[in-house]
Amino acid sequence: MATSGFPVNGARLAELLGFDEPVQNSFDAAQLPLIDVGFEAASCAMTLALSIGTFL
Repeated sequence: MATSGFPVNGARLAELLGFDEPVQNSFDAAQLPLIDVGFEAASCAMTLALSIGTFL
């Protein structure tokens, strides 16, 4: 989940992109645990509700 299906040389890719080393855990790389998805959705809904409320 959230990784590449292609045989990628992580060390070489990190070097080309200017990183020190590849991250071993894909969730650390994405920094988006499943808990944050729900919080982000609730935050978007709250912002939308507040924006609509200012027009009423």
